[in-house]
Amino acid sequence: MGASWTVEGADRMARLLAAKANGELSRYTKAWRTPWKSLSPASPVEEFNPTELDTKAEEVGA
Repeated sequence: MGASWTVEGADRMARLLAAKANGELSRYTKAWRTPWKSLSPASPVEEFNPTELDTKAEEVGA
């Protein structure tokens, strides 16, 4: 079983590929408004201590 294109989707893809071949693809795409910003480094993660969780569960009566 495979996927197939709709008539509208195939027509749109054909137009985009033709625009790409003619160097006109930028007419159909949006420019990024802001450049990508680098992400801040992640903060260190504390190691999980299961015994601490067990004591907290006992405190609340779980």
